[in-house]
Formats: sequence, C-alpha cells, structure tokens
Amino acid sequence: MFWHLAHDSPDRTALMLEGGAGLTYRELEALACGWCDRIRAAGGGGGAIAALEIDITPEAIAAYLGCLRAGCPVLLAEPGTLTEQSAILRTWQPEIHIRRSGDGTLEIAPPTAPAGEAPPPHPDLALLLSTSGSTGDPKLVRLSAGNIASNAAAIAAYLDIRPGDVAATTLPLFYSYGLSVLNSYLQAGATLWLTSRSVTEPEFWEGARAAGVTSLALVPHQCETIATRDRAMPDLPGLRYVTQAGGKLAPHRVRALAAQGRRQGWGFYIMYGQTEAAPRMSYVPPEALPAAADTIGRPIPGGRIWLSDEAGAPVDGTGVAGELVYEGPNVMLGYAGTRADLAKGREIDVLRTGDIAERTEDGFFRIVGRSKRFVKLFGLRLNLDQVEALLEQAGHPAMAEAVEDRLVVLYVMPQEGDDPGPEIAGLLADACHLPPSEVLTAPLDRIPYLPNGKTDRRALQDKARAALEQAQRTDQGEGQGIREIIREATRSRRVSPDDTYNALGGDSLSYLRVQMRLESLIGAVPKGWEKQPIRALEALAAGAAPPGRAARTRVGADVVLRVCAISLVVVQHATDYPLEGGTWILVLLMGMTAAQFQMKSVIHGRPWRILGKMLFPIVPLYYAVIISFELLRRPISISYFTLTRNYDPLTETTIMGVYWFVALYVQLVLALAVMACLPPLRRRMRAAPWRTSVVLFCGSILLSAMLFMASPVMLVEMYGETRVLSVFPALHIQEQGFFECLPIFLSGWVLAVADGRIQRAAALALCALALGVFSLVAAYSSSALFLAVALVFAWSRWEIPVPLWMGQGLRRLASVSLFVYLTHMVVVYVLLNLIGAHAWIGQPATAALALAAAFAVALLLDRWFVQAEHLARQIRRA
Repeated sequence: MFWHLAHDSPDRTALMLEGGAGLTYRELEALACGWCDRIRAAGGGGGAIAALEIDITPEAIAAYLGCLRAGCPVLLAEPGTLTEQSAILRTWQPEIHIRRSGDGTLEIAPPTAPAGEAPPPHPDLALLLSTSGSTGDPKLVRLSAGNIASNAAAIAAYLDIRPGDVAATTLPLFYSYGLSVLNSYLQAGATLWLTSRSVTEPEFWEGARAAGVTSLALVPHQCETIATRDRAMPDLPGLRYVTQAGGKLAPHRVRALAAQGRRQGWGFYIMYGQTEAAPRMSYVPPEALPAAADTIGRPIPGGRIWLSDEAGAPVDGTGVAGELVYEGPNVMLGYAGTRADLAKGREIDVLRTGDIAERTEDGFFRIVGRSKRFVKLFGLRLNLDQVEALLEQAGHPAMAEAVEDRLVVLYVMPQEGDDPGPEIAGLLADACHLPPSEVLTAPLDRIPYLPNGKTDRRALQDKARAALEQAQRTDQGEGQGIREIIREATRSRRVSPDDTYNALGGDSLSYLRVQMRLESLIGAVPKGWEKQPIRALEALAAGAAPPGRAARTRVGADVVLRVCAISLVVVQHATDYPLEGGTWILVLLMGMTAAQFQMKSVIHGRPWRILGKMLFPIVPLYYAVIISFELLRRPISISYFTLTRNYDPLTETTIMGVYWFVALYVQLVLALAVMACLPPLRRRMRAAPWRTSVVLFCGSILLSAMLFMASPVMLVEMYGETRVLSVFPALHIQEQGFFECLPIFLSGWVLAVADGRIQRAAALALCALALGVFSLVAAYSSSALFLAVALVFAWSRWEIPVPLWMGQGLRRLASVSLFVYLTHMVVVYVLLNLIGAHAWIGQPATAALALAAAFAVALLLDRWFVQAEHLARQIRRA
C-alpha cells in the first residue's frame, strides 16, 4: 500500500519544495515512521480518531501517512478549522488533534476523550472525508484502507504514472481529488512538487518549469480561469498529461484543451468521480477526444458502471437515461452523521451516484442531469442541470437553484450591456412552458467557489433564498401599484423589480392602457418606458407629484393612426363613402407593433409566446361573435371557423363578411410564429435586425409581384357585385390574400426596425415600392391613397403635445380598436335598422352616430373583459 513507501529506489525524490530542495522516499519514510510512533503514543490505533489539518507541506503529508500506518482513522480538515469552536470537534470528538501551533509547528494537541461512551471505530475504517470538499459538512464519507489503496493503484495504472513523473499540487489535500493525486504518485514512486501558488500566478508556471512538472490536475474553474486569462494552457516543456475532474467542463473547452495537447505533445484526461468512490470512477482517454468531449468515458480498472431505472432494474441500450451506478473495490463503507456511525462496517456494495446518465454508441457514459437537482413547477419536473446547460447555450452562464418550489436563477452581471435578467426569465419561461414571473432572476457579484475549486452550492442556495425573500418583501412593499398595473396588463403571475413591460410579453393595446395609468401616477412618462426595469418606473413614481389639470403629454403617430384607421372602417361600413383603406392601415400598424413588442420572441425562439400574446383575446372573442351569429341568425360558411375567410370569395357577403381581416390577422401571426421556429433566421435577426428585415421585405415584394403576374384573374358577377378574383394559391379576392398583404405588414416592420435617418429614408423608399405593388392588386384607389398617407405619417414618427386629458382620451380609444373591429358590424346593423325610417338623417350624421355607438360598445366590452379577467385571476389564486 502506498503509505508504506516500499520502493526500489529510496533515494528518488518524493516531495520537491519550491526553490529546488526536496525529500527522498527514504527521508519521507523516516518522517512517516516518526509520526506513526507519536500517534500511537497519543492513543491512536487503540480506538482513537485523529483530526488532521492537512496543508501542502512535508510534515502534514508525513502525519497523514503516519495515521494510516498506525491504523488510526484520520479525518482530514482544512487548515485553521480545528479551533475550540469547531463544528468538526463538536460533532466527531476526535481524540487526537494535529494542527499548527502558534509558532507554525505541526503538533499533536493534548488528547481528549469523546463525550459519552462512543464505541470504537470499525477496524476497516481508515479515512474520513467531507462529501463536498468543505470540512464544515456534517456528513462524512467512511473509507477503508482497501478503498484508497485500490483507487490509487487504478489511477496510477490508467494514467501510466512513471517514477520520473512530477505532479504539481494544484489542489488542496483535504479535497479528495487533490488527495488522490498524492496517493497515486506515492503509489508509483513518482515526485510531487509542493506549491501553494495558484495557477493564475506567473510564479506558478515559472516554478513548474524549473521543477520539471510532467502533469497537472485541474478542476473546471481553473481551466476556465486559465482560458480567460491566457486563452490557452501555458507551455511546460516536460508536460505529459493534464487531468480534469471535480465537475463538468464545457465540451467546447474540452475540445480546445485536447487540441492544444495534441499540438504540444501532452494528453488530456477527463475524469469522473465522487468522494464516495475514493474518488475516481471513470475516465476519458485522450485518444477518444474530441468525439467524447461531453462524456465521462469508461470505468477505471477494477470498476464497473451500469444504469438503472427508478425500480433498480438495469437500463440497456444507447441514449436511454438512467441513474449511474458504480461497483468496485473503491466504493466507500458508507456515510457517517454522528460519532457512533464510525463503528459501523460496510453498509453498501454499490454506489448509486445520483447522476442521471446515458450510454453512448462507443460504450462511454454521458451525464445528463442530477437526480436531486430538480424543481417541480406547475406539474413539470425541471432538471436544474439542464436549465443551466440551456442558458449556457444561449450565452447566459448562470446557476439554477430551487428554493421553496421556486426556480431561482443567479447570474453574473456583464460588464457592458443591458441586464440579462428579464431575457433569462423569458427564455426559460418559453423553453420550460412557465409564466415568466415564475422564474426569479437575481444578479451575483461573482460565482462562489469552495477551496477545492468546485462551485459552492451551499452559498448559492443561501444567495437564492435571500433573493427570494427580497422579492417577497418588495412585492409587499412600496411600488406595488406600478407592479400590479404591469402584472395585470401582461397577464403575468408574478413580476420582479428587474422585469420590463416588453420582457413580460406586453402587447400594443395593453401598452396604451398601461401608459395611461402610468401618466396618472407619474405625469409625463419617459420615452421607451416599456424597456425600462420596473424599479426605474417606481423610482420615478416615488419622486413625482400627481399630475395637475394643466399637465400635458405627447401623442404619437401610431395612436392617431390607429384611431383614424378603425374610424375609417366603421364609417365605410355605416355609409356609402368609399373609404377602403382603414383595414390595410391596421395591417401596417400590426407590422410596426409586432416588431416593437414581438421581435425578441422571434429572436429567442418563442412561438408560443407570440401566439398567446397576439391571438388572445381576439380569437376567443371572434369565435364568440360568429357562433352567436350562427345560433341567432343563420348558418355561415365553414371558412369563418377555419379562419380562411379571405380565401372563400364565393360566399355571400353578410355583416360577417368583414371578418376576413381576422383570418388574415391570424395568418400573419402564424407566420411570425414560424419565423421563431427557424434557428438560422433567428440568428440572422439577432445579429443584423435591419438587414434581415429588409431581406424578408424584399422577398415578400418579389413573391407578391410574381403571384400577381403569374396567377390568372377571374371576374365574377354574384350577389349584385363584380368581384376580381385571383386563382393562386387558392381562389381569393386579390387585396385580401395573405401574400398580397404580407408586404404591407412587413412595411410596418421595416419602419419600426429602421434606426437613423438613412435607414428610415431607405425604409420609406422600400415601402413606396410595396405600395406600388399593392396598388396593382387593390380594387379601390382609396386603399392605396390612405395607405400612402399612413406610410408617410408612420415614417415621421411625429408626436404632438396635447393636454393630458386629450392624450389619454385618444389612447383610450386606440386601446379598444380591437373590440371596435369585432363588434362594429353588429352595432352598424342595429343602428341602420333603427334609423332606417328616418330618411332625413344624412350620411354625416349616420357616420357620427355609428362611430359614437361603436366606440361606446367597445369601451363597455373592454371594461367587462378586464373585470372578468381580474375575477378569473382571483378564482385561480383562491
């Protein structure tokens, strides 16, 4: 066994110190023997437990070997932790304390007796290690002499450690990975260069070159730090191999290190293990990289790995997930939670790791999650490891924790750019089918690490819990008014101070309602408020006086256009005036608001959010209207129900005929959702939104022109009117077709995306081209005329200062344009029947009455809808 140091060349260097001095195996043997005698004299070997503060010095290593030689179970502790207040001493009551004295000498403190009548430790017990690498952990791993000896021999074998090799002590020795380097090198009769310097220090690499270091043992944090600072591993002339364990290293980093190793002549080993296996269980040989970069490889010599299902039955086949189970001579005796547990013998024969893995076609194993790293939300069981992997792929390195059945994501704030918190919440909400408010995000100053280089999950749990408590306090504190306004408008279950209206999935109509309510609290709201965190709006509200009667606001072109467009639609259907352009102005505005509020959903691949936000409540209300008409009046065409009314031109026109626009609206929304499902398009839209939008726009123009030139046209006389019908792709009235109207929609999109005068001028020129193409297919000249006016008006992005009451009135009317469109034909039908007997009422009066009645009904319907939604939320909460 390695602690007896029985090698053929006792004069070979065992431990090399910084500066070049060292100890031979003969000298280390003498030191270890001396410590063995001292420990036995102190009561070791006769049922005592020794606690050793192990640092990177020959004395501490010799004391460790002395404990093993004396048969005294040794608990390895971090330097400085064996104080009178130490939880280690209170919990485990070790009889022997080996620690540094005031003058720096490693010595045995006066022995103590365990509290009560603790049974002696089991004869097989040799080593006690913390499961997490932090010696404050109340649970310890019980390892036998056979466990650590067999693992040291296996590691020395598969790494081909040679007597001439030199390993640097890059990890603390109280950490199982660092200890295994010591054990395996002593097993092979090789040399350890003792250094406490960090791999981030230039002095470490200078000393490693002077010492002739041939191997390095690193954890993921060290690999990432080296890559961040130096972009590659600094060159060591004698380096034979680098090992990595202690957590999963990103596959791209594995591939980069493996490639560097091939260039410089050293191998890169990925290793997997747990302290419970003393600690190595598997490895990826260098020749298997880069293909196996995302795996943990194959079992170590003498070990066996298989997968099991929840019932414990073996899982066969490739790509099938199961819990990873390990069997071998290095599997621990069991856990210990109290001093009495140290008397127990072997309690397990196989190690159920708690890791979820799958077998690859090459016979390796790939970790896909952790069985205990789950959170259950809305009936969904989310794997926190996969959540972190998803965010990593999206460019947001973050840590996911579960606190009180809440998902808390902790991220390091970037040095430049916007706070990614709302984007992270939205991304996970879509990927995991959760409300955005169910994902709590909080910034970190830095990711906490344990002394062994592993992520400090306990510290992350504390930070996540603190973030949740802060969010709960904030929810109950000041600023709840603004938060509640935005929560209701976006139909979010919860909102945080770092959320924005846009990130929560707000739409153009609720945007107007929210702005009105903000103005009543703040007065003039800042431009772009929808992109500002809620905490910024709350700060404004805290310092603002209530707006007075003389307060003023600015009304944008989109608000005026929306009111004018829906008014044109109502007047056209209530009178004989040939005002045919209002519907297409709405299509233009739809494109503008889609770019403003849904582009992020497209870029981040969130089709369901697009569908949910843009189709609700328009589609449910639409079906309520047409089903009512079907039941109360007469049967209508099936195309109303399939939302293809704009491709059903032979149906008799009734008061329901205007709902061809709803079918077009849904088709355009579906097109947006399809865009969100195309990764290449999403990547291009993220990288170059203006250029990509122009390409899409030009493509739609080309397609529309080609269809116009290639598709036959039919003139059909029916129901007392002449209809101009296009044949392809299905029979339809030309100006109502999806492909004909798509350029108008994308005109609004391009206008919204354009940034700066040059892009806006180019956008206007492109839109003029779209207008020219549309004028060829539009049967009514007024359609093109009104659309031209709308384009110029939208391009100007004009705002006019008006009294606050007038601005809020215009926004209120614009916010109910949806309800006006869905109900105005019923209002017009009833109105015309009521005034039909009064021929003296002229067209202007009819138009005014129709507008007043349509907006009044829409305002009442909107108020009823908001109240019904509020009641539904209360019922769900109850």
